[in-house]
Amino acid sequence: MSRSWIAAGLAMLALAACDTEASREREAAAQWVELQYTMLDSVNALRAVSGVPPVAWDSRLAAAAQDHAVDIARQERPWAWGTDRSNPEDRLVRWGYPGTLIGEIYSQTVSINFEPLSAWLDDPNWRNVILNEDATSFGFAFETHPNQNVFWVLNMAELRTLEPVIN
Repeated sequence: MSRSWIAAGLAMLALAACDTEASREREAAAQWVELQYTMLDSVNALRAVSGVPPVAWDSRLAAAAQDHAVDIARQERPWAWGTDRSNPEDRLVRWGYPGTLIGEIYSQTVSINFEPLSAWLDDPNWRNVILNEDATSFGFAFETHPNQNVFWVLNMAELRTLEPVIN
């Protein structure tokens, strides 16, 4: 077999591998979006049953949650503090959220499912964050550690509206 045929075959294999990788990345991104909105829908269904208004998705809260999920996965410890010594309020300010944090909830599981939501609802403090009637905004994220543990972060906040200043 000539070298050009071998090179062409290797190039085709490389292209197929790239296509497969791109396909996996698209599939993972679609799953990510689906999980985020499924969590939002689940939280809003629980809020409706409890007689409190729904919350809206906020990309700034989600970005703060993603930041922290990556950080606690790196630390292998679900807790409020970042390796940069940031707290939940610091992360909201960093991402430009102009409201008040109601609460940040976090946990660690061994699979991607809605196990954290059940656990959060079993804890009265975290349940109160999820069902807080002042909450208007929601952000959610997770990160999978190489050891396959999943670190989850949910932010609930109240968006402040700017009142006009009257002189």
